[in-house]
Amino acid sequence: MNAPGRVILIGAGPGAPGLLTVAALDALREADIVLFDRLAGSAFRRFVRPTTELVDVGKQPGRSQPVQDEISRRLVEEARAGRVVARVKGGNPFVFGRGFEEVRHCVESCVPVHVVPGVSSAIAAPTAAGVPLTHRGLAPLFTVVSGHEDPAKSRHPVDWEMLGRLEGAIVVLMGVGTVGAYSARLIAGGRSPDTPVAAISHATTDRQAVVRATLGDAAEVFSREAVESPAVIVVGEHVALMDDMVPALGDLLAPEVMRRGSSARRLSGWRIAVPRSLERQSSLSLLLRAEGALAFDVPVLSFGPPEERDPTQALVGALRGQAVPSVVLTSTVAVDMLVRTLVEAGDDIRLLAGVEVVARSSEVAAHLRRHGIVADSVEPNRVQSAHPGSGTAIVVRLAGEDDDYVESLRQSVAAVEVVDVGRGVPPVPVPSPEDGRLAGLDAVTFSSSRTVRAWVDLRLPIPPVVACIGARTAAAASEAGIEPDVVPREPGLPQLVESLAVFAAGRGSPA
Repeated sequence: MNAPGRVILIGAGPGAPGLLTVAALDALREADIVLFDRLAGSAFRRFVRPTTELVDVGKQPGRSQPVQDEISRRLVEEARAGRVVARVKGGNPFVFGRGFEEVRHCVESCVPVHVVPGVSSAIAAPTAAGVPLTHRGLAPLFTVVSGHEDPAKSRHPVDWEMLGRLEGAIVVLMGVGTVGAYSARLIAGGRSPDTPVAAISHATTDRQAVVRATLGDAAEVFSREAVESPAVIVVGEHVALMDDMVPALGDLLAPEVMRRGSSARRLSGWRIAVPRSLERQSSLSLLLRAEGALAFDVPVLSFGPPEERDPTQALVGALRGQAVPSVVLTSTVAVDMLVRTLVEAGDDIRLLAGVEVVARSSEVAAHLRRHGIVADSVEPNRVQSAHPGSGTAIVVRLAGEDDDYVESLRQSVAAVEVVDVGRGVPPVPVPSPEDGRLAGLDAVTFSSSRTVRAWVDLRLPIPPVVACIGARTAAAASEAGIEPDVVPREPGLPQLVESLAVFAAGRGSPA
């Protein structure tokens, strides 16, 4: 019998990474497998271990009811197999999320289950848009209601006419497609057609958008403006109060960022794309938003297993036989892929005991420490072998990368073997040049050579300003025919943001 596992139901909040709770982070780091919803967003991914299995169980509109039963069964099966199962749901799992059904199924199946509450989008979205749901002088209550009732449900239908007679704000979740129907019923119940309405889509993320209307024309306006789901609809006089918050909206749109010192933010008004991998989110977008930029992540590549498994299996075998004198890790991704390779083979980092571990950069060394591995040296161009006379080094990398580095290493080491533990592949979905977010960009920030190559391969637009994290990334941009405008003297995300902010201050408003 396997050791008993358990299920942790996690509310991921409305989308911003900073709105995940500390309890949610602890649970994500512990999870062996994560089952996530369509509305859970992607912020949680940065906090899971590289060996954690991710399973998309998001239900799409129009799919049949048994899908929910399959999810509940999967939770129980994985827990009974001895795994810590994280079930990640957007917002709060007990607010229109069917979380209680999953908890009850676990309880009835005698599987331990815990719940981590999340920040509900019903509260967070209006706040991020500057709409106070309660205010002195207005009704001291607000109502949260689903705009998407189960068609098969025959009991307790929403009495919209009654809600129309109540005072206070009405918050409608999952109500974009049905806004015409319930607006008419609210008006029939007594609400004025001139009542202000706001639709807040993708709340608290870099895609947040707010569309204003009145109760009488909301259906027409939302259709014309193509309001996207997920969106939170707010109905009431409270919506008009957001006009007083317009000067501060830059701060409200990034609640996870604390403003730094001066009230004048040097990147205000700049639209900046942040290319990254699908699996690895960084804090670059947050740092840029702290300077006032409208920064958004663009996943341009993903990481998959190597095309040939034999070299990685041979590496594991050599480590088991203590026949590897030195291992050189070229990137943080290579570190993650090596750890994943060891775990998939039934081993772990203990196989590196007695092996000289060399990090190509201080960033790689720091990432090794997160996995419990202390680098013996941080040497960008040579290996100080812990095994005199052998002079052999195994370079662990992604396929096709760091060829120049490998050649330079061969000048100082007797034998160099290269093991590709992974390879870059296009993400899903693949970003398109027609993506509306990429129109009118002021800048793009490249934090690695691979994101430069991926951006060029996808033929994404090159904005007027190109910023690179360091010399290596800048060289990759030049090789691709892109001359960078901003390169900090020392590589690093804070240094990149600071250099771009200084550049923007000298240039003025984005052209």
